[in-house]
Amino acid sequence: MVRQVAYLAISLACLNAGWSEERKNLGSPSTDSDEEITPTPRQMQNFLWKTLVMKDLKLTGRVQSGDKKIPVVVRTKERLLQFDFQDRPLQIRVRFAPEGSLIQRRKKADSEWQVVTGKEKTQAVAGTDLAYEDLGIDFLRWPDPQPKGDDHVMMLECWVYEVTPPVESNYAKVRYWISKGYKTMIRADGLNAKGQAIKRFTFNSVIEAEDTVVIGEMKVAKLKRWKRVRACRMGQFMKYRIDLHCHSRFSSDGVSEPEEMVAAAKERGLHGFAITDHNTCACVDYFLSIGLMREDGQPVNGFLILPGQEITTAAGHLLALGVRLPDLKGITPAEAMKLVHSAGGLAVPPHPYDNFRAGIRESILNELPLEAIEVFNAAVTFKRANQRSFEYAQARKLAMTAGSDAHHVEAIGTACTVLEMEELTAANTLAAIRKGATALEQKYMSRTQALRKTWSNVFRLRSKKKPALPPRSPL
Repeated sequence: MVRQVAYLAISLACLNAGWSEERKNLGSPSTDSDEEITPTPRQMQNFLWKTLVMKDLKLTGRVQSGDKKIPVVVRTKERLLQFDFQDRPLQIRVRFAPEGSLIQRRKKADSEWQVVTGKEKTQAVAGTDLAYEDLGIDFLRWPDPQPKGDDHVMMLECWVYEVTPPVESNYAKVRYWISKGYKTMIRADGLNAKGQAIKRFTFNSVIEAEDTVVIGEMKVAKLKRWKRVRACRMGQFMKYRIDLHCHSRFSSDGVSEPEEMVAAAKERGLHGFAITDHNTCACVDYFLSIGLMREDGQPVNGFLILPGQEITTAAGHLLALGVRLPDLKGITPAEAMKLVHSAGGLAVPPHPYDNFRAGIRESILNELPLEAIEVFNAAVTFKRANQRSFEYAQARKLAMTAGSDAHHVEAIGTACTVLEMEELTAANTLAAIRKGATALEQKYMSRTQALRKTWSNVFRLRSKKKPALPPRSPL
């Protein structure tokens, strides 16, 4: 793992007045169509500073370096951020402005503020690995930001930009990630002359509430031996794209032929999918019978089908991943989870906040021993349902999954979970989900796909004759 030797942990509630309208003007990603408007680097830079307005709050936090923890009180108001260190005579004030942050410090409340300029900005704060320039996040104003493509951070789709300092700095370059959905910075890496990350800024627990984005914690971590660690990781682990919520024609409302599901998934670059028909594992038996799935959980020709079922419990749907179970319709969620866990599987509540679908509601979720939850379902009725699932997962520190909830082949892979594993197997997939996904690929079904799913749900459009199960042979 990357070694973190110092960080700043402070709760911040900020960003911003007029958020919704500004985001529309910038070009928020459209999930109702396949088009996505990508802002230019300058547009994004101007937007970030225009919307950097904080609420009037007094917060407590700490600056930590190794085992040393320094308590601090943080005051925020509009574009002003002030740190009052509680164990020493030190106050630091940062006034954010598009033309440049003004950083000041003083020893006592009745002393005059002294401006921190030039080389002083690269100096450490209170003997930690945190520098004054880190507090001012000046790199967001450095000229000529260069786009570096797309990436996923904290399971969020992001644009990536890179900037070079026009003044003296601890960094040769800074690379930062902007969430496409929230339009706020999620991560930034300070790079040395060799392009190695030496410090990381991470904004955790990002939650959108009405016109405000709340950042639960900001961490600034110094990194050591980053290049070697990263090379080792890339050499041993691979990323696999797996759709963890799919239905076949064996489902009461599914229309997809099993063989066509595999072909479509491969065509869309998936490495596997979970077959989660409603209250049946008949398609699992079918896949095993025709040789597209193995009893030992190994992939077939590089493609993994994870056994599963979507159980209709007495309180709503529950995905049982990695197991073959009988029809358990009507049992309680607690009983279902106990059976799934005893069989070595993973229980994942899907679409819990979609009021038009049978999700297990929050009052019951709170009583369940959850390990993971589906935070993105491509077929939800309203997108806010996914956001609420994401917030719930963050609050309980649960692993997160994404799935298409495809009931026809055209929708398979619309959303999927990206997992890092040394080897693609069923057991490794479950372990990787519990550990935490590398990314969630989040795209909603098109209107046509959603309408077709609704049509199938209402009228149960499917062939009257299901595929026959050929005689089973040892694999």
